[in-house]
Amino acid sequence: MNGSRTSFLRVAAVCAVVSALTTLPIHLLDFPGNTFEERLALRDNPLYLARFAIIAVHVCLVVVSMLGVALVRRRAAPALTTLGFLGYVLFASVELLRQSLAFFALNRSWRAAYAAPGADDATRAQMETLLAAWPGINDALFHLFIFGFTAGTACYAAALLNGRGLQRATGAVPADARASRAALDDGAATWPRTRRRVALEERPHCGGGRRYRPFCFSHVRLYSASSRHPLSMVSE
Repeated sequence: MNGSRTSFLRVAAVCAVVSALTTLPIHLLDFPGNTFEERLALRDNPLYLARFAIIAVHVCLVVVSMLGVALVRRRAAPALTTLGFLGYVLFASVELLRQSLAFFALNRSWRAAYAAPGADDATRAQMETLLAAWPGINDALFHLFIFGFTAGTACYAAALLNGRGLQRATGAVPADARASRAALDDGAATWPRTRRRVALEERPHCGGGRRYRPFCFSHVRLYSASSRHPLSMVSE
């Protein structure tokens, strides 16, 4: 059982790092969306469409890494870690739904039907109504997304405040999703030793005073890259 826990914490640590890396393309990729015609043309932009898949992978990685945090603190704060993880599950579920609607309904259906060569005036009028309703749908889902993310972060912060070293310091960071650093730190500390001894570097900034660790992940932010309201991405 302990071996399975250690293995999963390694997986959670990797997911945390990959999740942080997926933040870059999500935030760096930007697309024109100031006019109706520009937004309509996004349905055929391959980078724009690929961004939906990147966001979907990103939120799944966040959930796995946050489950690692729950495993680290489940005995010390079972209620808070359970509620916190449920918050992140809500966050991920809503975001996956929002991205799926934006990909299939907004782009593949409504925008495509409006721009179809054979579309008549009645069809385009109907699609205009649906496209005009999208910002309200998007905002409603986004508020649920924020609620789940904030609730999960708040519960994890409270659970980590009772910890020691890096865990306590992480819990003190207000309204930030750096709680997963506790899982990263725990998983990294249990990384298996190789036959060739790894030269250990003193990392006093990695929490808990002077400690020697073969690996130390630090300053890894695991806020959802899709938490920035993507008006230019999916809004009509």
